[in-house]
Amino acid sequence: MAKAIRKGYPQLFERNESAHKMSKKDLEGLLVEITGLEKNNTTLRSIVGTFEALKVFAQFGEEKKVAEGPKEEEKEMLTSEEGPTGELKLGLAYTINLVLPKTDDVAVFNAIFKSLREHLLRK
Repeated sequence: MAKAIRKGYPQLFERNESAHKMSKKDLEGLLVEITGLEKNNTTLRSIVGTFEALKVFAQFGEEKKVAEGPKEEEKEMLTSEEGPTGELKLGLAYTINLVLPKTDDVAVFNAIFKSLREHLLRK
C-alpha cells in the first residue's frame, strides 16, 4: 500500500519525502501549495481524507517486506465485500466515450461497432 500511495501522490512525496508522517494540518498546507486550491475547498479535503485513510493500510518503513495482511478492525471493513469463498471481490467498470465521424455511410458505423464487439465485448 505504501508503494501505491507514493505512486498515487508523487508530487506530495517529491516535496516532502516523509509526507506520510505529516500532521493533517501540515498535509493540508502542502496540498494547498501543490494544487493551488483554497484550504476550505471540498476537493482538497477529499484528497487529505483519502490520503489519511490509505495511510492506515500502509507500512512506509517496511515497503520492501510483504505485508502481513489487514488487522482485525481492517478485516471488518473488508468483509462486507467478500465473495462466497471469503476472497475479496473486486468490481470494475469502464466508460467508453466514442466520437463518431460525420458520415452518411452506414458501412463506417458497422465497421466501428463490429470492431468494438470483437475486441472489447468478447471474453
